[in-house]
Amino acid sequence: MGSLFRVYTETDCDLAPMIGELRRAGQNVYAAMLDEIAKRPSELGDLSVSAVVIGNEGSGVTDEVRAACTGAVYIPMRENGPQSLNASVAAGILMWECYRNTKS
Repeated sequence: MGSLFRVYTETDCDLAPMIGELRRAGQNVYAAMLDEIAKRPSELGDLSVSAVVIGNEGSGVTDEVRAACTGAVYIPMRENGPQSLNASVAAGILMWECYRNTKS
């Protein structure tokens, strides 16, 4: 309970300039999307100094946001399973991937 207040989030903002600021500060920013250049979280190395952009379930992230990001990340799925996840579920999985290698 209350963990929402421990994780920095942004909603309804101009993302492309914010992504630029994060990258200049040394953070990697990954767009969660199915894309030929997208990588599994395990292929991206240390995600502890990273941010992830989650698009809406219908349209995903915009081309402008994708271009501003360091790269793209996807969550591996079973071959004959679901094709996608709810955006909040995907966000939770990717936040865990960013957190799991950090030291408490």
